[in-house]
Amino acid sequence: MLTEDEIWVFSLIAVLILLVPFFLRKINSDYKTAFELSRKSVIYNLIFFGLFTMTILNAALYTRWTFVPDNFPCRVTGYVLILVAVIIIAEAFFEFRSLKRVSGLQADRVIASGVYRLTRNPQYLALFLFLIGFSLYHRSVIAFILIPIFFLLVNTFIITGEEKYLEKSLGNNYIEYKKRVRRWV
Repeated sequence: MLTEDEIWVFSLIAVLILLVPFFLRKINSDYKTAFELSRKSVIYNLIFFGLFTMTILNAALYTRWTFVPDNFPCRVTGYVLILVAVIIIAEAFFEFRSLKRVSGLQADRVIASGVYRLTRNPQYLALFLFLIGFSLYHRSVIAFILIPIFFLLVNTFIITGEEKYLEKSLGNNYIEYKKRVRRWV
């Protein structure tokens, strides 16, 4: 028998299954036609990330299915990954020096210093490290099933579109940066 919390998690998963294709289709359509996101698609993008993140965090917190019994190494590794994620995201925000650049609403130059020397997507890398660390701390099977799905969707639909937008906006500078720095690490 499912608990009330587990019913909540499975309800969130059902919402993901229903809404994510719509959001990704609209976002992908904007990137293909306009090479940038409309205001509506920016909101869809935020909802997509928020909904997936909330579902994974709730799955980690509220489901009983764990892959190992209470385990000190899992907890320590989870804490370390969360700490690394916080450091990466802080460094990435510092390098951007602008909320408009962080949100993707302004692409006026290639940032290739700091953590951007190592990865083109430090915010996404930090998000996934945080989710993996949090899920590892709680040893959640469902969260570990959702994380690779989320990763594949972000990698395939979101980042690919963003890169086309940045190539159009920043031209050769971004193309050269892409040749020097890997998408992830």
